[in-house]
Amino acid sequence: MIRNILMTAYMSLLIVGCGQEEAPKDKDTLTIAVKAGPVSLNPYGSNDVNSGAVRANLFDSLLERDQEGSIQPALATKWEQLSPTEILFTLRPNVKFHNGETLSVEDVKFSFELALVSPEMEQFVKSIKGVDIIDASTFKLVLNEPFAPLISILPEVEILNQKAIEVDKRDIDQDPVGTGPYKLEKWNHGQNTSLVRNEDYWRELAIIPNINMIIVPEGTARSIALETKEVDIIYEVVPVDAERIESNPDLVLIGKSTPAIEYLGINVGGPGANPIWDDIRVREAFALAIDKQGIIDSVYFGMGTLPSSFVHPNLVGYYDGIVDRPRDIKKAQALIKEAGITDDQVITLYGAEGLRPKTLEIIQANLREIGLNANIQILEWGTFLEVTAQGQSDVYIMGWVTTSGDADGSLYPLLHSTAAGGGGNRTYFANAKVDKLLDQARVEVNQNTRMQLYKEVQEILYTELPVIPVFYYVDAVAASKDIDGFIFDLGVQHRLRTVKFKS
Repeated sequence: MIRNILMTAYMSLLIVGCGQEEAPKDKDTLTIAVKAGPVSLNPYGSNDVNSGAVRANLFDSLLERDQEGSIQPALATKWEQLSPTEILFTLRPNVKFHNGETLSVEDVKFSFELALVSPEMEQFVKSIKGVDIIDASTFKLVLNEPFAPLISILPEVEILNQKAIEVDKRDIDQDPVGTGPYKLEKWNHGQNTSLVRNEDYWRELAIIPNINMIIVPEGTARSIALETKEVDIIYEVVPVDAERIESNPDLVLIGKSTPAIEYLGINVGGPGANPIWDDIRVREAFALAIDKQGIIDSVYFGMGTLPSSFVHPNLVGYYDGIVDRPRDIKKAQALIKEAGITDDQVITLYGAEGLRPKTLEIIQANLREIGLNANIQILEWGTFLEVTAQGQSDVYIMGWVTTSGDADGSLYPLLHSTAAGGGGNRTYFANAKVDKLLDQARVEVNQNTRMQLYKEVQEILYTELPVIPVFYYVDAVAASKDIDGFIFDLGVQHRLRTVKFKS
């Protein structure tokens, strides 16, 4: 039953409750169990979802997405395209940062200047030349060239306070100052992150005064904590628990088909690249060996669908003409033999905690069937990100959520040569034609032409195989039935100011 619910009924927006009751006086803290804590609270210091889950409640951007993915005003009240390379914005007045400073156009300019030199953000904002200040309330974003996905990526650029960083010398990674509905109260690394309501927020105040995000790495432990009322909400429900939660009358399961993909990345050009992958026959044999449906069924209990392209079907730019390779052990065995692979040639599969070790165990067994030996290396999340960013992994498994709604948001950061490393391209894939196609798609204003460019990129990826899509996944959140107002965010960076306790 859970499979049908998560894959169909939950495709539309789900909001837990819609009542207007205030929280009981003795319940002023919302406790959430998460798989991992933030790596950095600097909006431009990391692009992982665990950091984003906290920052989504600390910061605002010029624009934001509503629950249907449409772009809406936020810190900017309106914008106007003056030319292909100039956009005029009007800044919202009387917005306060957490330190009491008033938001200014100088803060916006400062924030974009930081984003432009951030390895994690550069691939998203590199088309921006700078911010031209017109007066105290208006400014222009000036581009080096037309950039088709610009408006869709602006919700990713969160605005910082210049004084806090340059004058007060606050640590941007550990002690952030935003304009969001909550302020950072305390970050106990490896344990929990606590937030307190921003009483000077520029719109309706958050309903619950305090948020406590506690780290519970093991999925079933999170589910048990919810069932025993130790926590109010859990993120990243593990599939094995989903049906049990859904049948519990005291709990509510919330799921949505996010624009996310689970994939294997092959280090084809980083410092620690394994020479075995230089042979395209070995990469193809690898792709042919993986039992993707088996992974979906046995590890994720059906909470996923077989991929066709590396681009998620929900994204603008998805090409539906690619058919994923069917599993073919005999052909894979022949390719391995033809490539001259011997028993002493071993690859290492890298992953982090959670369900991915189980996925890698299946893949390890799949590879054994075709004569390819593999070890498994499981790392703590932050260490995993560091090792893969440095190009020191062999093959890694991870996911990517494209919050912009556009194929550029996955293809460019994950595959353009200039994004190699922490920017997203952890395979260190460098293909001049792919770079050119992705660059052209960014400046192309004709949507049909853009689709053709992305089609070519997806065809090249299918042939070259620096990345192997494993499945498109469904994300799930669970909450106590006493929770109202939780809105599922497509980018799984859930904003919590509307959440309330039933009286």
